[in-house]
Amino acid sequence: MNTYFYRFKTGLYTAVQSFGLTWNHKELLTYALCASGFSFLVTIILYNTLTISYPDKISVSHLLKEALCAINPTCTPEFGNTLILALSSFIVLAVTNFFWVAMFHHAGHILAGEKRPFFESIKKVMPKTPLILLWAGIALCIEQLAITANSFSSQFLSLSALLLFVCIHFATFFVLPLIAYTNEPLRGVLFLSFTVAKNRFIEILGGGTWFSIITGLFFIPMALFWGYWHTSDLATPWLKNGFVMVLAGLIQLGIRIFIGTSFALFKGLIYSDYHRKNPTLEELYKFPWPQM
Repeated sequence: MNTYFYRFKTGLYTAVQSFGLTWNHKELLTYALCASGFSFLVTIILYNTLTISYPDKISVSHLLKEALCAINPTCTPEFGNTLILALSSFIVLAVTNFFWVAMFHHAGHILAGEKRPFFESIKKVMPKTPLILLWAGIALCIEQLAITANSFSSQFLSLSALLLFVCIHFATFFVLPLIAYTNEPLRGVLFLSFTVAKNRFIEILGGGTWFSIITGLFFIPMALFWGYWHTSDLATPWLKNGFVMVLAGLIQLGIRIFIGTSFALFKGLIYSDYHRKNPTLEELYKFPWPQM
């Protein structure tokens, strides 16, 4: 019991440490900011520039039907909505993962006491683009599993799909750090991610508790604010409404980027501790991560 408590406390301390690293090295936030900016740009293009309507979620059956219609000239019903949504979701996820992998690379240099420019990490990660694209496709399918869990009429099927999603998400917890720090192919990365996650389950639980508390402390008040916003008379005058809305949105975005970057660093620190005690991989980047 004492061992489990110590490991839980270690995970909690590592999560706190990741917040400190993010605060002291704010340049790491640039990667998450770039990913968020790209996602916002794609959203603006899809929902404001193009003229066709889009579904709220990706339906596999509609996606397959639309893909067949796209290559069949005799197929006249409307198609393309779900197909474009799936393609845009894949592009956003791939670019986001690319910047996260670059962030892991940059973080390694920072923790080694080295200063590197932003674009050096981007350049170093470029050869791993095919692997990142492949993982983005798999991750998109995993996300759809969580969405599908809510569409089943049977409660048993919904709970089974949700449980499967949680298990897969846990098994792939360390995929992005492993892409950044190893030369393994995707099959090896997935296997190693599951191995590390299984070995560091208690530490992940401790860190997850910290991030859940911090996220709740920040976003519950924001949710209450937005709820009050839509049910009050704050819509007038427009100038005040617009200023407060933009300010609140920027604050929420900044908090989300900071917590997301800290959570990514938490993964990197947990993995580095495991690898230091189990040096079985030939790493592409060998960073002397600090002892926790």
